[in-house]
Amino acid sequence: MPDEKLMRRLEKILALAERGVGGEKETATRMLQNLLDKHGMTHEDLGVDLQKEERLKYGREPFSKQLLVQIVLSVCGRSRGIYTSNRLRYGIIVELSPHEKIEVELRYNLYRPSLKEQIDLAFSAFIHKHNLFDCEDSDDDDEEPEQSPEERAKIKRMVAMMMVMPFVDINPALEKL
Repeated sequence: MPDEKLMRRLEKILALAERGVGGEKETATRMLQNLLDKHGMTHEDLGVDLQKEERLKYGREPFSKQLLVQIVLSVCGRSRGIYTSNRLRYGIIVELSPHEKIEVELRYNLYRPSLKEQIDLAFSAFIHKHNLFDCEDSDDDDEEPEQSPEERAKIKRMVAMMMVMPFVDINPALEKL
């Protein structure tokens, strides 16, 4: 177990490594690592995770980037800079601790398919609300196939979206022509 004097020194250097500016921060980070190595300690012995610059990738779907940024903000707050780069296609750069990175990636991988499903559902609700179907499709006599409980639940959610969705009336725009 390290002595109290060493622990206080490490804590001060750690504070500088976390909150320092520019070269000050980098120097403190190197000093901290050298002292930890010298005394056979790790960051875990201090009870902290040091942040490092991470590249996080997002999908090509609409709202994927916004979703990832919102997740980073919810995990880390606004105090972290979030950067993009022309060289990093479909990705952002942010300073994260290992635990924060795991949480961000877990949330993104969980929420991304759900967001896509909700966007698709909202699109279907919009199409149905405004009756935007193929005008040549006139096979009204065809029987509808049996629906699974999941399909019925999805239709109920779509109808609920349609109920609160405002109707866009085309007639005023046509009258102006």
